[in-house]
Amino acid sequence: MFLLYINDLRVHSKIKHFADDTNILYSSYSIKDINRKVNSDCTKIVHWLRANRISLNVSKTDIVIFRSEHKKLPNNFNFRISGQKINPTTQTKYLGVMLDENISFKSHFNILRQKLNRNAGLLSEIRHYASPDLIRIIFCNI
Repeated sequence: MFLLYINDLRVHSKIKHFADDTNILYSSYSIKDINRKVNSDCTKIVHWLRANRISLNVSKTDIVIFRSEHKKLPNNFNFRISGQKINPTTQTKYLGVMLDENISFKSHFNILRQKLNRNAGLLSEIRHYASPDLIRIIFCNI
């Protein structure tokens, strides 16, 4: 029902919905152009949200500027939602994948490595107490 409710949120052609996440994608070589588009669309989104009596959790709002690691960014960003300044972050989680500003996937691989090490350690500990079939079932479910 929520997806039907927000389906008419179309302030930009590059808007993507998945469950309760909404993402807007922009592409430009000009930071000024991106800044203008983001602020314009954020104003439209806030108006739409108010008209539909939905609140936006600004603290869960991320702006990531994907770029080459050799490209420097200015510090004079002015992204705002409802008057609250939003500073660009270096990474965000999107559909379970940690994306960093250089799209290197280093953050995502570090998270995966930690989870795999923890799970390998758990499997190593229970191998003395469980049958190989049970270990295989556990392995396939973690």
